[in-house]
Amino acid sequence: NSLDENLWEETMEYFNKFEKTSTEILKGIKHKVGGGGAYHLLYFLTRKYQPSYIVETGVATGFTSSAILEALEINKSGYLFSSDYPYPFLREDENYLGILVDERLKKRWMLYCEGDQFNLKKIPDLWKGQVDIFHYDSSKWYKDKKRCMQTISPYLSKKAFIIFDDIQDDLFFYDLVNKNNYINFKIIEFKNKYLGLIKINKLM
Repeated sequence: NSLDENLWEETMEYFNKFEKTSTEILKGIKHKVGGGGAYHLLYFLTRKYQPSYIVETGVATGFTSSAILEALEINKSGYLFSSDYPYPFLREDENYLGILVDERLKKRWMLYCEGDQFNLKKIPDLWKGQVDIFHYDSSKWYKDKKRCMQTISPYLSKKAFIIFDDIQDDLFFYDLVNKNNYINFKIIEFKNKYLGLIKINKLM
């Protein structure tokens, strides 16, 4: 709100509207699936900083994907690369991956579903050094987070935001901040969980 009062108001209007929309859509799902993370944060950052390229891991039903893509559509520029793996407990004809993403937004979306270890190798080479937002919300294993950061690091711009969900699960975020001497970071509580936000700000 202190960064941009008008944009924060727009963000919360989007958030409140999408909460209702997503609730109605998810009523039609027979299985219990994960809820959305702090997707209003992703919407705000995308609108505020106008990134050309965004990478996220972990799509699930598509809360954060929808928020990012909606913001990109309003910006009239930018693309989202998403990595996930379909729900293993659902039959093939009941795959709800990204079900919340509206069809009109998919022209800016690259979605891969073979797991992060394979998917992230498909990020376009031209994105190297150009990704301004990276959002991690997939495997909860420390080793997978470490491998993912090693893969994505060459793609991050010198002014990128790094966002990790559920940082209360282990010490990965703590180690990431300390190993790289990141000084611009925040820990944010959302729905009784915590996410970590880093602004790189590397010198040229």
